[in-house]
Amino acid sequence: MSPFLGGWLFFCMLLPFS
Repeated sequence: MSPFLGGWLFFCMLLPFS
């Protein structure tokens, strides 16, 4: 997994909680 993809998944996971 590329760092970019990992960051994107992390962003999508945190978005609902913000």
